[in-house]
Amino acid sequence: MLPYLARRIANYAVLLFIATSLAYLLASASLDPSALWNRQDPSLNWDAIHANLVKYNISHDLPVWDRYVTWLRNVLFHWDWGRTPKGELINTLIGTKIFVSVRLVFLGAAIGMVGGVALGAWTATRQYRFSDRVTSLISMIIISTLQVLAVQINRSSGFQIFEFTGEGEGALGRLQHLLLPTLSMSLGGIASYSRFQRNLMLDTLGAADVRTARAKGL
Repeated sequence: MLPYLARRIANYAVLLFIATSLAYLLASASLDPSALWNRQDPSLNWDAIHANLVKYNISHDLPVWDRYVTWLRNVLFHWDWGRTPKGELINTLIGTKIFVSVRLVFLGAAIGMVGGVALGAWTATRQYRFSDRVTSLISMIIISTLQVLAVQINRSSGFQIFEFTGEGEGALGRLQHLLLPTLSMSLGGIASYSRFQRNLMLDTLGAADVRTARAKGL
């Protein structure tokens, strides 16, 4: 068991490294951080801006591969993910955002698993009945049209119940921004887990010992 887990973790680590490296190289090759400033503004000190970009290792004038090697060395040996063009620490930004992501994933996964298992168990006992088919159809429709429905709800109510942009301030703002992605993840989890649970329940209900017990009236 432990060797299997070690191999899986190693595979995920390699995939994460490849994905992160490709994202960095693509962004470095295609994006120019100096474009964030208005080049027509005569009051800007372009020499200072360029010096800061070079210092932060994100200047478009530096070779992409050199930037990548420097960035990778800092990450591996100092856990320093660099800075934004404005000088903000990436580590600080990640630390701020990660708790929002963890909270979102936890809520979505918990609701999805509990709701999916319950729904799957119920539909398994009603295999091929009208309620089974309708439940599956409604779940998939809601998942595929969730954002459209959210926009329509906002327009109909005249209040931004669902927020799509920004970070949200205060408890109400955070709740508004969490609502739609949590529902999306939850409904996706419910649809997936309900299918798994339904199939597992059907396998169990179709087992020989269960059929024998039911035939005996148990």
